[in-house]
Amino acid sequence: MKNLKKNSAMAEQSDLKKKWKDMVTHVTTPRRKLDGMAVCPFASMGFKRNEIDVVWVKKDMFVKADNILNDYPKDKQLVLCIGDPEDYTLEQLETWEKDNQAKAVEKDLYIYTSYKTKEKQQSAGYNSKVSDGPVGGFGSGNKGLAIIQIQVLSDLNEKSEWMHKNTKYYNKWDKKYYSSIVKQRYKDSKYNSEDFEKYIGCARLITNLNSLFVTFAKYKHKSKVNPLLWDKMAEIGRSKGADPSEWYATFSPMSINNLDIEIFENGEWLSLKKGDGEFNTDLFNKNLEKTFVFKKGKEMEEQMMKEAKKQKRVVEEVEEQKVEEAVQQKVEEVVEQKVEEVEEQKVEEVVEQKVEEVEEKVEVVEEKVEEEKPKSKGIFSRIKNIFRGK
Repeated sequence: MKNLKKNSAMAEQSDLKKKWKDMVTHVTTPRRKLDGMAVCPFASMGFKRNEIDVVWVKKDMFVKADNILNDYPKDKQLVLCIGDPEDYTLEQLETWEKDNQAKAVEKDLYIYTSYKTKEKQQSAGYNSKVSDGPVGGFGSGNKGLAIIQIQVLSDLNEKSEWMHKNTKYYNKWDKKYYSSIVKQRYKDSKYNSEDFEKYIGCARLITNLNSLFVTFAKYKHKSKVNPLLWDKMAEIGRSKGADPSEWYATFSPMSINNLDIEIFENGEWLSLKKGDGEFNTDLFNKNLEKTFVFKKGKEMEEQMMKEAKKQKRVVEEVEEQKVEEAVQQKVEEVVEQKVEEVEEQKVEEVVEQKVEEVEEKVEVVEEKVEEEKPKSKGIFSRIKNIFRGK
């Protein structure tokens, strides 16, 4: 029975991975209807650069997604939590997305959810046939996966802006679907003055309008730059809530002395210039230190300092070890040399002593020989006499 359950679970996992593989093929294949682009134009490049991570989940998708949101991997642009749609409903996924989107935006992240194609497209306001998808006639290709995808917001917006400026990709989207996906993302990620104050700080330059300034309409004409560029600039400005009729420009350089700098703090604009014309650096620093970017920068700086200290300790330990090894080697060499010198000196002393002893013995022998010489001569004389007697 256990083996049957195990085999069934493995079969289900294998089926899910096949569906994921088919979905990747679907969204990365160039399409003629999309002018040679894929449904997800940057997905193929993301996979090749290893910027996309896939996390397979069982019944712990929201726990895993929370962990990713709280500790997003620095080397990834997109992380997907993928599970079985039998374990989750589309409503559960979209509720988690809605509840965590503001938190994600604060961290420069954005959440999308994907489910069985037909259900998700209907949820996004697209009610046509599954085979006739909202992106140039193509859908997401999701044939049965529950997905929470978390990606870097600034990277996503940058790529989206590039597609708007350089291609007709978004012109091929269904309008309702575009509004629920792309426009909603711009709306979610758009900061107001209070948001800017909190996250990155908000400042502006102030000057008086004079004859040096011309309206944006006149500037377009006098600058002799391609009018399509200015039209696109105006279009993007309007999409961000700006009014090009309030834009002014100048062809002449401006002196810093003719400018005032204001920062936004506690719901009002405060001038950084004091009465004597000097800038109030204390006010500027106070405003800067409250921002999310400054705090995040300090965290990164502290982390870098910790890493540097850790690296320094490692280097010092290595150097200390090398010094100890060098000292030990030197000590061994000195000791060995001293031993050799002592041994050599000892040998010389022993040899010298032995030589002296031998010399003394030689002297004694010589003395004895000298003493015995006459006796030897007498013996020979006697022998001679004996022979003579015969």
